[in-house]
Amino acid sequence: MNEDLDLNYYTAALRRRWWLVGLIALTVAVSTLAVLPGEKVAYSSQTTVLVNPFSVDEVDGVGREETIQVLTEVAIAGSDDVLSEAAASAGVDRSIKDVRDRLTITAEEGSEVFELIYLAPSADEAVRMSAAIAAEYIEANLAKGQSAVDERVALYEREVDVATVRLTDAVEKLAAADPGSAEQALAQSNVSRYSDQIGDLEGRADRLRTVVPDVGEVLGAASEASQQRSGVNRLLATLAAVVLGLIIGLGAALLVDRFDRRLRSVETVEEELETEVLGEIPRIADETPELVTAMRAQTEGADAFRRFGAGVLASGDDVTSVLITSATDREGRTTTAINTAIALQQAGRRVYLISADRRNPEIDRIFGLTTKAGLDQYFRGRVSVADAQNLLADASPRLGMRIVASGTVQGSVPQPLSAQGVKALLTVAREQDAMVVFDAPPATSHADGLGLAAQCDRTFVVVDKGRSRRATLQTLRAQLRHVHAKVGGALTIQTGRWRAKPTTSSNSGWSHDMLGGSPPVDTEWDASPAAETAP
Repeated sequence: MNEDLDLNYYTAALRRRWWLVGLIALTVAVSTLAVLPGEKVAYSSQTTVLVNPFSVDEVDGVGREETIQVLTEVAIAGSDDVLSEAAASAGVDRSIKDVRDRLTITAEEGSEVFELIYLAPSADEAVRMSAAIAAEYIEANLAKGQSAVDERVALYEREVDVATVRLTDAVEKLAAADPGSAEQALAQSNVSRYSDQIGDLEGRADRLRTVVPDVGEVLGAASEASQQRSGVNRLLATLAAVVLGLIIGLGAALLVDRFDRRLRSVETVEEELETEVLGEIPRIADETPELVTAMRAQTEGADAFRRFGAGVLASGDDVTSVLITSATDREGRTTTAINTAIALQQAGRRVYLISADRRNPEIDRIFGLTTKAGLDQYFRGRVSVADAQNLLADASPRLGMRIVASGTVQGSVPQPLSAQGVKALLTVAREQDAMVVFDAPPATSHADGLGLAAQCDRTFVVVDKGRSRRATLQTLRAQLRHVHAKVGGALTIQTGRWRAKPTTSSNSGWSHDMLGGSPPVDTEWDASPAAETAP
């Protein structure tokens, strides 16, 4: 049973807050699509390059073999000159930055094999650019090695020129020296030394001029382009985001509902008031929902009020006075009081409807009694049974019942209700075998409501499930218990925009203008003081 109650609660909570679930799901889906990149299809081609560490010192015999510097080689392969020449030779119109972003170079430290991988939107471009970059990289290394050779040859040529000048000077000193002198011997030695130096330098330069730098080669052709997918499939991402959003939305809706202290179920109302809910009034689409039981008798709303009226009659044989109250304003209290009184009258009972909410006399406005003297004047002086008889005799007949106006003058302070006056009024009504229905202010905020609850035979509480809160109902229950009020039950109602659902196409039969025209004549009920009061 508890599982059923929990399931019902969750179902009702989600039904109330479906818009929150939908909003969160939509927000998550849109945000996800905005942040995640869409799926892209690209093609990659790979070219393998063998790199030889060329050293002019090693070729010249004055140094040893060098090792591969991976970072240096990567910098050469990704240089502006190499990439721009490759794009030009491959016929690809892309900026150097775009080409560099599409290029990946892989190599292990110390390895002589490099992999150049190029990613392009088409297979043809990927193959052409991969091959072109590899070729331009080898060309760049070849140019670098040849430049080193040319610089060494130029160095040797400069040294030959210096040695030649020194040789010329030594030859001149040798010719001028005396035979057999020390100067002659020194000059002869210099001539031989410079001659040998020039010969060695010219030999080195001649050998270097024939050297072709071995900087490596491209190993085979570029590989066939392979397809690669990147980003996220937008359809799958959308579905996943919607599912995620629904999960988050469901959790948020349940969490918000947990912290929402408004009353949503009949079970909760019964728990807080510790009384039975006698009826649930649906939304009623009508310009005058207060009169739906009389004017739209064949609707669900009117039928719900009649069922509630039957519940009022069944609450006890001794029930002649009924108080309709609520925890706060604007919960449908006046609507309930009027329709309950109409339902009781339609059930064959004599009914007095008393406008006891003298601070906000809605009944006076609805029935056009705003200028009529009534309850407020009744409590202005010392109250007697005769006064009560006069008050009820002066009640205005409407819809087969009699209405006692509040009599409140705008701007005046209502006279407090006296227990003696209420008792006298109820005594006279009981002698006439009539039921009294009070529309009183909320019992939690006005003393009149509590005072009437203490003297009426039954008190019924109206609860707006979309407006009432647990705390206010708890306060109302405590205050009614404090004055020993006899709570006969509760009624749930939904105010705001009302919804009608006629059960038949027939009219209610009520056609006269209640507010402006003549009220129906009640020939069977004479409530004047001189009339017979026995039933």
